Amino acid sequence: MFENNIRQSLEGVKLAEPIVQDSLTIFPLVGDDRPGANYLTLDEALRDGLAEVTETSEQGSVPQLFFENKADIPILLVDGEELLGAKQNRVLNLTILVRPKSKITIPVSCVEAGRWAFQHRRFSSSDRTMHARSRASKVAQVSASLRSKFDRVSDQGAVWREIEEKQRRMGTASPTRAMSASYEHFRADVDKFVEAMRPKAVQRGAVFMVNGTVAGIELFDRAETYAKLAPKLVRSYAIEAIEFPAETSEKPDAGAAASSFDRVGKLKIEAYPGTDLGNDLRLDGAEMKGAALAADGAILHLEAFTKHWDSADLRAPMDEKRAAHDARGGEARSRPR
Repeated sequence: MFENNIRQSLEGVKLAEPIVQDSLTIFPLVGDDRPGANYLTLDEALRDGLAEVTETSEQGSVPQLFFENKADIPILLVDGEELLGAKQNRVLNLTILVRPKSKITIPVSCVEAGRWAFQHRRFSSSDRTMHARSRASKVAQVSASLRSKFDRVSDQGAVWREIEEKQRRMGTASPTRAMSASYEHFRADVDKFVEAMRPKAVQRGAVFMVNGTVAGIELFDRAETYAKLAPKLVRSYAIEAIEFPAETSEKPDAGAAASSFDRVGKLKIEAYPGTDLGNDLRLDGAEMKGAALAADGAILHLEAFTKHWDSADLRAPMDEKRAAHDARGGEARSRPR
């Protein structure tokens, strides 16, 4: 059943000409929208006062938040989207479709280890998702949690360690050890990627490559949704690309991008009831891992990451990479010294 949902989601989707900005390349995935239910994005709902996100109680709970949908249509929450405020910043553990006029508890991970005190009573959303490699790790952690405990928790200690290691490599810091520090420090650089990689017409997603290596794939059921989420997703890969400046001027490998995209349809699927509407699909194969949300016969969001994306050969020291980049004339204005 769900194999057909994945297959239909991929049908008719083609790779367009690549867009390159420094060491980040995206191959737009273009195709007609898939039929399905209408919904709001998290940002739209919060902006229009149609959703509210709060701590579960006055005491709070690190891995859970309270979400209220006040709208007459569902709201789509996308894995890795960041929520700011309350007692500490969090990111969503998976993609969720919340039914209209409902209140649910949503699974999250903390991305601000050094704060546990109210800033505001209600959360707001940020303009980014969790950086791509940490999101890839978290997908695997949540999948393992579902298999072993039928729960949707991450390895919180591992999440904090990855954020700290990321900041160490990039020379950034935060008094509350917040993930946002690296994004804010490199905001001008990151925004250049967003500007260069604006969504194309009928673009439903993208294959993302860093230094010629396929890092991840994002695909939505409709181009309108990707256009709304694209800046957040591009930022999550851009912050990785900044850490690993371009080492080659070779033409992007369209064959590698196409091969990775084709591989998505062959991944093993494990299906679980969704956090609210639909079904949570966990994807796994020899070279890729990922997740998808299926609802109303369509795949609303699919994410897949290459397994070697977390391997040691990608973790060269930032100072060495930065020095080489600057020696080639790269912009050093916002690079930490």
